[in-house]
Amino acid sequence: IPAVYWWYRTASHAAELTAGFYNSSHRDGYAAIFDILKKHSVTAKFAYSSLHPYQETDEAMSDSEGLTWQ
Repeated sequence: IPAVYWWYRTASHAAELTAGFYNSSHRDGYAAIFDILKKHSVTAKFAYSSLHPYQETDEAMSDSEGLTWQ
């Protein structure tokens, strides 16, 4: 499961939407995926590799830490 965290600090979460996740600020696009995996007793590890928060640029509106808290 990809961790798409650029443009995460926007209401539309455009990068996630482009990747196929409907994960706006009012809908958890990852919940449905994890619910299906849970239903079939699948164990998933949500891991990501990113820059440190102080290295993320404001231009990308990224928030890798915020995504992991979702």
